[in-house]
Amino acid sequence: MKSALCVQKSNVRYFLRLWIGVEIFFTCKTGVAVCTDMYAFEQGRSALYHFASGENILENKKNALQYYRISANHGFSEAQCFLGFMYEKGFGVVKNKNKAMMWYKKAAMQENSPAQFALGEIYSNKCSILYNMKEALFWFEKAAENDFIPAQSILGTMYARGYGVLRNNEKALFWLKKAAEFSDADAQEVLGFMYEMGFGEQQDFSQAARWYKKAAEWEHAQAQYRLAWLYFKGHGVIQDKKQAKILFEQSANNGFAKAQYRLGWFYSDGHIVNQDEKQAQIWFEKAAQQAHVKAEYQVGLRYASGCGVIKNESEAIKWFEKAANHGHASAQYKLGYCYAMGMGVSQSNVKAMMWYKKAAESDHTYAQYRLGEMYVVGMGVVQDDSKAFLYFNQAAKKGFAKAQYWLGYMHFKGYGTTKNLTQAIFWYEKAATFGHQDAQCKLGDIYANGDGVSKNKTLALTWYRKAADRDNVWAQCSIGDMYLNGDGVPKNKNLALAWYKKAAVRQDIAAQFRIISMYPKQHNEIQNDFLEKFLKTAKKGLSRVFPHNV
Repeated sequence: MKSALCVQKSNVRYFLRLWIGVEIFFTCKTGVAVCTDMYAFEQGRSALYHFASGENILENKKNALQYYRISANHGFSEAQCFLGFMYEKGFGVVKNKNKAMMWYKKAAMQENSPAQFALGEIYSNKCSILYNMKEALFWFEKAAENDFIPAQSILGTMYARGYGVLRNNEKALFWLKKAAEFSDADAQEVLGFMYEMGFGEQQDFSQAARWYKKAAEWEHAQAQYRLAWLYFKGHGVIQDKKQAKILFEQSANNGFAKAQYRLGWFYSDGHIVNQDEKQAQIWFEKAAQQAHVKAEYQVGLRYASGCGVIKNESEAIKWFEKAANHGHASAQYKLGYCYAMGMGVSQSNVKAMMWYKKAAESDHTYAQYRLGEMYVVGMGVVQDDSKAFLYFNQAAKKGFAKAQYWLGYMHFKGYGTTKNLTQAIFWYEKAATFGHQDAQCKLGDIYANGDGVSKNKTLALTWYRKAADRDNVWAQCSIGDMYLNGDGVPKNKNLALAWYKKAAVRQDIAAQFRIISMYPKQHNEIQNDFLEKFLKTAKKGLSRVFPHNV
């Protein structure tokens, strides 16, 4: 970690570079640098420079402050600006935001553009009690009108992305082009993005690539990333996945989390690089360490499954929690599931419910369904059919078949809502269309028994058959019953036996019982085998002869 002194020295060097560039531009423009006490100012700047170089630190701090005060009190705006900087950063003086603002404003009123820019930055800081975007915009515009390139860049970005102002593509392009022409990499990147997306100008991938390239030459990580995508897709440039790979890697190595996350997926999928799950894990973790939420979730999944890393459920929980606390709905759901199942944590239905609720608030379908399940049985909460119905309804409306089945069941029984057979059939059919076997069986039962509809054995057989073809034992046994009794189909003992056998070999008690019942002992060659299976199952304590999953 950098020491406070290193941070101070870094700040000073940055400000010196910034000001030296401005002074050169100002001198070239006017041919003269006006100053009421140039000697004092130069002595102050010399002291500041020597401090930044690590020479005579205490003495140079004191000298810088002394000379800047002399020059500032004589009204020299550049010295006033530097004094503001010293009070803002606590360099050579105790940090004092009020004094920093006072000196910045004195300089800004004399059209000192770095001071105007500094005021804009202070007012635009959301963490500051001085946060005021109206004031920030005022001072950024002042500095930009005085040809201060960083202000032009940030003002263009604000208008382009709607940061603190209404989005205005015309103003964004105006300021970004000014800053970009003076090689401001941030402005070049945002300008490229506007051309890529067609904001304010006709979409032009070639122009986008041009500006991204200019910014990328300055090692601008986000520009490298966006340029990589253009090469990957062949937009505005000749498609070149090798070049795309180089740019993704440059961006990732420059610390851009999105590029690191994307490289993780490339290594995982074997896209533009040889598949390597260990490398994928490295890049996912690099992005996750920068609080890239999707990367945090992926790292959690990979520790949970042991993909590219040694399986570690505790480590998985750690990353799921990070992503969940950053609002990632799938991570919140996964964390809820882990608590429900006791995976990597002590089992806790209460905590499972808490995380499911957080995910459900973000409209996570699975979480809504799980909440419905927990309320319907009273797991981790007081049993409440009304709340179960509410959550099942939310998930069902988004096409989740299990929730649609439950909604049909609750309408059929009148649990948590008024009994409504029409709605029950509606939701059962929705779930059945998605292949939900229990819903298909329920529809078979409804049409076979005429529950809320006219009896229709043909439709009953159709729905039973759909489930039976997917090895659903209830449906197989029901079809066997229809053939055994000639219920809606020609009576056929052999077909009945064939369907019972399908269910019986899957350990279905009802089918085994029916086969035994069909044949007297003296004529049943297969009875003993099924009787043995039946007795084994019965010994396990299964009392229901006709099981049916609800």
